[in-house]
Amino acid sequence: MRALIIEPPALGAVGYWRLYQPLQAMRQIFNNFDFDVKQDFKEGELMMYDWLILARPSKPIEMEMIATAKKLGVKVAVDYDDDLFNIPIMHPAFDTFNDPERKQVIATAAVTADVLWCSTQSIKDSMGLDKAIVIPNAIPLYWLPDEPAPITKSAGWRGQPTQYTDVVLQGWASGWYDRIKDEPDLWHWMGWKPWPLSPNTQHKVEKGTSIVKYLDYVKNAGINLMWKPLLPSVFNDGKSNIAWLEATMGGGACVTNYAGKSGWETCLPDFDFTESVIHDAWRASCKKILNDHNLYDQARVRYDSLCEF
Repeated sequence: MRALIIEPPALGAVGYWRLYQPLQAMRQIFNNFDFDVKQDFKEGELMMYDWLILARPSKPIEMEMIATAKKLGVKVAVDYDDDLFNIPIMHPAFDTFNDPERKQVIATAAVTADVLWCSTQSIKDSMGLDKAIVIPNAIPLYWLPDEPAPITKSAGWRGQPTQYTDVVLQGWASGWYDRIKDEPDLWHWMGWKPWPLSPNTQHKVEKGTSIVKYLDYVKNAGINLMWKPLLPSVFNDGKSNIAWLEATMGGGACVTNYAGKSGWETCLPDFDFTESVIHDAWRASCKKILNDHNLYDQARVRYDSLCEF
């Protein structure tokens, strides 16, 4: 079984989490599966493959690729890890995805694909397609440390400018900024600026880097709390819980106002540097990853779904 993966230049971390890492795991497990990665193809090239796989197809050119594959008898699998039908109006990409043509492409791609993967149940519900297969983000179990990180009062946030409203509005609404200000010895790590924190708080802004270097940093930084403020919305109901995975593989816990909801069951609802609280949350998270977010288990689900066709 041979697949051609289409990755648009700006896909970035999405390509890593939803394409490269899971498909690499499939190739490691199943000797008869292999793939190539391109940004475009000629019809003759495509005929050499069994599958065409795309993540987040939403552009007319991507729908043309899917239509070409179907005409040539090449099967199509698509993956969505965001609810692109429900982009909030304050989101920088609202105008882009609120365009009727974009919405039509997403709907048509989902219906046309032989296999449809999505990262959360909420996204599947939004699409309204029974054929959608929910495949959560996952990590290899060897990424999990043997023990939780020692308590150093370190906290981090991961994200990008598209999540500005989550950070500012929900961060303030949760009272987290006041809590940070009350912890003068807290070292607060973050991955993006500008940052609306008190100047009295120690903080460090990291420049953007490759996903591989970033994950290596997270695994070795010993961050106790990874916080993920999410402004309540249908879009964020379908948000992938990568921040929680990263917190756990760093030996810490994830803090979010979505704590207890699907995908965030073992997260903490507020900042708490009590050792037993963080370590108990970390152990519960490790158990959940073992059961539901094992990369190689999810790779088998993907492979089996392709084999059905």
